[in-house]
Amino acid sequence: MDDQKKQYGFSVVDVGQGSFQVFELGNGDCIIFDCNLKGAPEYVLRYLGRRKIKRIALLVITGTDEDHADVDGLRMLAARYDIERVWVPDFPKATDNWKAFKEVLAELEKDGTVVEKPTAGDEMDVGTVHLKALGPHPEDSSTSNNASLVVKLTADEVGFLIPGDCENERWESILKFFKKWLPSDVLVVPHHGSDHGCVEEVIEIVKPLYAVVSVGEDNKYGHPDKGAMAVYRKHSKRVFTTKDDGSVLFECDGERITNVITDAGKDPEGVREQATKVAAAAAGSASIYIGPSGSPSTTPGNGVLYRPTHFHGGDKANDAAEEGVALFSSEEMEAQLRGVENAFELVQRITANAAFGLHPLLRSALKESHIRAAFVVTLSTTWGRAYRVLFVVPSWYPRTPPAAYCLDTIKGEYYVQHIYRSDWRICFHYSVARDWNPKECTLITAVGWAAMWLFCQEYLQKYKKWPAPVGMDEPIVRRSRHSWPPRRR
Repeated sequence: MDDQKKQYGFSVVDVGQGSFQVFELGNGDCIIFDCNLKGAPEYVLRYLGRRKIKRIALLVITGTDEDHADVDGLRMLAARYDIERVWVPDFPKATDNWKAFKEVLAELEKDGTVVEKPTAGDEMDVGTVHLKALGPHPEDSSTSNNASLVVKLTADEVGFLIPGDCENERWESILKFFKKWLPSDVLVVPHHGSDHGCVEEVIEIVKPLYAVVSVGEDNKYGHPDKGAMAVYRKHSKRVFTTKDDGSVLFECDGERITNVITDAGKDPEGVREQATKVAAAAAGSASIYIGPSGSPSTTPGNGVLYRPTHFHGGDKANDAAEEGVALFSSEEMEAQLRGVENAFELVQRITANAAFGLHPLLRSALKESHIRAAFVVTLSTTWGRAYRVLFVVPSWYPRTPPAAYCLDTIKGEYYVQHIYRSDWRICFHYSVARDWNPKECTLITAVGWAAMWLFCQEYLQKYKKWPAPVGMDEPIVRRSRHSWPPRRR
């Protein structure tokens, strides 16, 4: 009899500070909740492939914000799978992201996809599972978060609650109209663990066996909130976070959760394949894209296009001809800083004094009066390691690029000639590239360069070779066998 039991799978996929869940119905059909693939598109597509997904019976977009409704993510899914039906929230205030997302939906509708806007109380069966929308409700849909679709999925006797970015006001109406639908075996924690979505009275009724927070490492929002996490731990058997536990897979037979697998997306073969593609692109002329998390990819549209350079981050103009380049106005500098914040997930602006505190040897290269701006970006490599990189924009920018300093230890071997040992500034040499061009390069260029520098250093550690031509007059033969940097402080 056990062999005849249904076999379902529900994965909360690790996509950084975003949302992507997949419920496997069997026979290759699935229901997907949200479509944020920005942080790791190739990883997500490989994960779906390993789970033998063949068709998306229903795509539920819980919210209109980009971390749930990713335009590029939708395009990638549509390019690979037939999408039979889509549920979207009916939120009238159209952001640029939501306008672009609806344009793609309109294209899918022309190809036969059914697009619906369910409201509280709507329900349907998909295969052998039942879905009921507990929100949105007209009484509390004033914000994009509270216009989120809140969905209860029931697979025979096992319940999954997916509330999107539902906030406190929304829970009030759900308690009023749908209290009996709240108890669930698995809860996808609302709003990435924010305290704004955590109502203890609700969580006590849900009383999940397992709660999962989909959240990125060192995100700028401070998610998950410590107080909220205490509430989830109090009323759950166990709480997972994707930043600590990776992708979490729940297997069930329709009667109970039979198995829980953390780091379910572990994919060493796929990671090596992706790293090999990026290394080949770096050695040749193929395009490389730096995603919002800082991980390089060869998938078109995944983040910003990497512009190769081999600048050092110097203290004077690279070329006499560049002396005529006008310095940026405050408005232009602000526009470039905002560009970095829009392109990458984890960006923090800091003062010059704070920069000196983070990297004391910086004083050997620059005076405080020479620093026009400073910011820290957390960049993740293909292998999932996160590094903080300090960027210091000199007053003579853009005649020369910002200086960059890795604030976290690189464990293992690294090429010492890629570091100025006077102040441990990092530098990346690239044979097929052009020098820093102040008329074309931006602060985004510098962050992309640092992301590739980190990729190359980790590639060296993993595979004992440098992934791209060095581009120097003398070959790099020296490497350190100590953790980098051995004397940064």
